[in-house]
Amino acid sequence: MMLRRVTIFCFVVLPTLSAAPVPKEVKKGVALEGSWEVQEFQMQGRPNDSFNGAIWKISKDSINIEHPAATGMAAMCNKINSVEITATSKNLDYTNSTGIDRKCIFEIDGDSMMLCIPLTSERPEQLKPAQDNLFYKFKRVKE
Repeated sequence: MMLRRVTIFCFVVLPTLSAAPVPKEVKKGVALEGSWEVQEFQMQGRPNDSFNGAIWKISKDSINIEHPAATGMAAMCNKINSVEITATSKNLDYTNSTGIDRKCIFEIDGDSMMLCIPLTSERPEQLKPAQDNLFYKFKRVKE
């Protein structure tokens, strides 16, 4: 009799139980995917217009960067290692085209995105231009 109750519990009751609900934002995870145009770029806290107009095409596993206005600048392909979007943090970890791992933070507000890429191995604590990071502002490209 006891074995029967355990069997029923394992095969009937357990599968219907669910874990704590995952925040809606984590489930989506696709807000980052799409094409983004660089509107503003700052290198080590200083404005730099060399990447303005570049298009970042972000998929679930890569970031392809094209800069149509820059002659002689080859497209870059970066491999996304992980994306974590929760109510408290938005992290993007990727390996750039030269093999360097980057631990970034980002924020998306509608069709605007800010991205902070560290120049060190540490993830930035704040989403703002600083001496030890690259800071981008993007606008989503309608496709």
